[in-house]
Amino acid sequence: MLMLMLRAKVEFDVTAEVTAITTATTAATVSDTSRKQRQRRKSSVCLSTPSSSEEKKREQENRQTSRERRREKKSNLAVETETESLKDGVEVVVKREEKMKSMKEKKSRRRDSRMLNKRASRRRRRRRRRRSASQTG
Repeated sequence: MLMLMLRAKVEFDVTAEVTAITTATTAATVSDTSRKQRQRRKSSVCLSTPSSSEEKKREQENRQTSRERRREKKSNLAVETETESLKDGVEVVVKREEKMKSMKEKKSRRRDSRMLNKRASRRRRRRRRRRSASQTG
């Protein structure tokens, strides 16, 4: 009876010690990272610190410009034709159609090659199955 109580007490002490050690190490790492972040903030602070509203405005403007850039990239072909069509008219429109056709052709080629690969892999699988079946049975 006395032995059981002692054993339980020892086990409890060990677990308490381990948890104390782990909490201490995590606290140390947290304080270290927060100290680094504070140092970064101090180094990045300029002479005139902008207010939070100014920062929000700036971030919103940046988001807006990045959205616009993305849109331009997506509709890049259309933008090209609009800018060039003022000079040459019909030729530019033809160029755009050719570009679109080539893109579609690339996609269809990819699709075709994928289908062929699928068929070929299926054939290989079937052959393997047949060979293994003929060897065993």
